[in-house]
Amino acid sequence: MNKHTIITLIAIAVIVAPFVYSGLNIYAAEQLKFRWSEPEKFNYFSMSNDGKMEFCNPLPYNVNFKNFQITTLYDSHNRGVFIVDSLSITPSASVIRNVTFSTDEYNVAKQLFMQMDFEFDGGDISIDPNKMFVLVNINTPIIGVIPYSTTTEYTGFNFDKIMKDRDFDC
Repeated sequence: MNKHTIITLIAIAVIVAPFVYSGLNIYAAEQLKFRWSEPEKFNYFSMSNDGKMEFCNPLPYNVNFKNFQITTLYDSHNRGVFIVDSLSITPSASVIRNVTFSTDEYNVAKQLFMQMDFEFDGGDISIDPNKMFVLVNINTPIIGVIPYSTTTEYTGFNFDKIMKDRDFDC
């Protein structure tokens, strides 16, 4: 090979590598597993008092996310947001991170979460649990500057089951 071919191949590799890495992070965002750090103690009320979540990277390479955000909606109204900033996970491993809760209507959110916990644990239904939805949004910018996010919607009941999952293979 001549000198110009080698330089061209190196330049192509340098240009393509950040896009490949960003593509792998996007794929990883769809494969990411998560749950409450102590699944047997999960409930929405305790989550609203901050807490810890466990994240699992089942893939054979490092992944990095700008942030992980959980938005709780009831009757299409935002009742609170749980955020984990800057998440980095090694291959086939799990990490535990603090979750921070914020809302504009703190008392309304707490009351809703207590009622949902009661209903999901088998208590009498006084408000419609089918109106609660949870959006999980993972932000992972492409080459560090182009915003990209993956959003998944869960019912309140299904999200409760995910957070309480005891079969968490990582």
